[in-house]
Amino acid sequence: MIDVEIKDRQEPIEHLRMALAMAEFGVSYIQADLIFRVHNSLSKLKGKYKISDGVDLFYKWKKDWEKYAEEQQIKKER
Repeated sequence: MIDVEIKDRQEPIEHLRMALAMAEFGVSYIQADLIFRVHNSLSKLKGKYKISDGVDLFYKWKKDWEKYAEEQQIKKER
């Protein structure tokens, strides 16, 4: 699992993560980011949300976090 630096965290996602933890539903920051993205997409598309929307969202999320992990690895190697 990727360790997301505090400086890189976005406030709305961190708030969601903390709220879920208070509800005894612990998730990582990265998992909270996925939940946040799904919620925003559902709110935007409402009843027009399709499986393909979910697939596209998931692969974008996954790609974004793979890129973040690569960038962190490069920083460590310097």
